[in-house]
Amino acid sequence: MGNGSSKLLKQFSDRLWSDTELRDRFIQAFDNPPPLHPCILWCEDPPLERPFAVETPQPWQPERVDRLSLGAQPGKHPAHDRGAYYCLDFSSVFAASPLLHLSGIQTAIDVCAAPGGKSLFTWHTLQPDLLVCNEVVGKRLGTLMANLRRCQVSNVSEPEEAIGPDSMTPVSSGMPYSVDPPKSPLERGTFTAPLSKSETFTTPLSKSETFTTPLSKSETFTAPLSKSETFTTPLSKSETFTAPLSKSETFAAPLSKGGWGDQNAPNKSEKRCIATQLDPQRLAQQFPQAFQLVLVDAPCSGQSLLLKQKKVPGCFHKVTLNRNANRQKRIVGNAAQLVAPQGYLLYMTCTYSLEENEQICNWLLKKYPHFQPVSVPHLLDYQSHLSDLPCYRLWPYQGLGAGAFTALFQNQNLGEVRAISREDLAAINRL
Repeated sequence: MGNGSSKLLKQFSDRLWSDTELRDRFIQAFDNPPPLHPCILWCEDPPLERPFAVETPQPWQPERVDRLSLGAQPGKHPAHDRGAYYCLDFSSVFAASPLLHLSGIQTAIDVCAAPGGKSLFTWHTLQPDLLVCNEVVGKRLGTLMANLRRCQVSNVSEPEEAIGPDSMTPVSSGMPYSVDPPKSPLERGTFTAPLSKSETFTTPLSKSETFTTPLSKSETFTAPLSKSETFTTPLSKSETFTAPLSKSETFAAPLSKGGWGDQNAPNKSEKRCIATQLDPQRLAQQFPQAFQLVLVDAPCSGQSLLLKQKKVPGCFHKVTLNRNANRQKRIVGNAAQLVAPQGYLLYMTCTYSLEENEQICNWLLKKYPHFQPVSVPHLLDYQSHLSDLPCYRLWPYQGLGAGAFTALFQNQNLGEVRAISREDLAAINRL
């Protein structure tokens, strides 16, 4: 990094660490990035004899995940092409690992799904009846679909017409729900969706433009986005779990009646995965309190990408952090409205800033007080020193990955879980 970036990094690190030894180790990880072990998520039963040399697993590491020895190239193995596994950073496994303590999840949605790692982890780990994989950025949607198709999500096929913001593709059936052609940008209104890790925001926002629901009227974008800037990137009853649970305990999701999410429905459909391209606000309007699990792998400043030798200009700058935090509040606020009574919201990022992690958690709990954080037993050793809430960080100097943040929340409201019907899914085209 250049001198300017180094100065910003040091200032940024001073805010994270009062322990100078840990602060220096954090900075050193950027000056001399540690090697990152390749990692794979098995999308079929792992073979007894692995095709690669495997590192000793972490105590909490899922059985379907292997961390490989340095130098392994799983992406070039024939097993990769036939979808036996999916390649990902071990940090992503860390972030998604709270899902290991959930059970009985029948309906799930990944709000920012591309390129598909968290969706695949959810599909193969929890095996929900319905998984909606949403990605609002068109180019990334193609990558998501390709990965779902390759990685053992059966009978994936795209519709013959181009996938637009108002179309939904049932991954298992191969039939698009959309019957109307995608609307033009003018008909769809302002494009307010999250940005991908590698794409640019092509339409600057006005300084006077304000967020609508769920942000308050007083919250505004304080600076326009530049065309050249790139960005990376629920327990039962009413009680709150504050004590650690044993490794064998799981959080059970409530049941719903009729349609997807009802174990007793007479015409229960086969397990289904559906890819969508919809703004989170529109999802919240169509499917309020409908999903037992909502995942938000939020678009962020992507600071951990620097350890992967990628360029992320301005990722430590205060303007960048605040802008991303505002965008994350909008996404998380809409995602919270998707969570069914007693359902779960898993929030994740691949960045280190307080503004995009702990402060987002604080905002969520203040804005939506019916949510409560959930302690994840196997991550207690990774508790963030920056918060008293049960939220967890993986730091780059720990040698397991580039870094991640994760926090699990539960909707404490009581009530029946709304079932999602085929008609519900089709109706979204009429919005």
